[in-house]
Amino acid sequence: MAAIYITKKELKKFDACREGYRKLMRNIEHEPAEEVRIPIKLIYQTNGTWDALWALEQLALNVEECKDIKLPDEDKAWDKAEKAHPDPEYPEGVTFDNFWHPDTPQHKREEYWKARREVDELRDKAHQKLVEEELREILKGLKRA
Repeated sequence: MAAIYITKKELKKFDACREGYRKLMRNIEHEPAEEVRIPIKLIYQTNGTWDALWALEQLALNVEECKDIKLPDEDKAWDKAEKAHPDPEYPEGVTFDNFWHPDTPQHKREEYWKARREVDELRDKAHQKLVEEELREILKGLKRA
């Protein structure tokens, strides 16, 4: 089964970001000709999840033979991440309504924001992991004529 690929010409046409494009070209032994096929799996390995996902989205949007590419469901991944890592509780004596009130001690606000940042980091990691897992499964089954 052939891997799904994108060409250098397509990357330019779809306006790939300069940093990601340069990183990919540095990781290819020789700079490919305009029509040389660059496997999406290579983009995933060299540039990571988000660049590979961007390339797949561009193919799905712009290349007729790729219109049926199934993309990871990022909304579903966010929902799962939020369920796994719910919003932190407000500190004792603090509510949504009085959080910004001048009488609310600063250390209570800082305590909440610290917990909030920790939850956000956990959600981001969980979201990325879920998208990566789905992307790996998608890459296993993709082919392009």
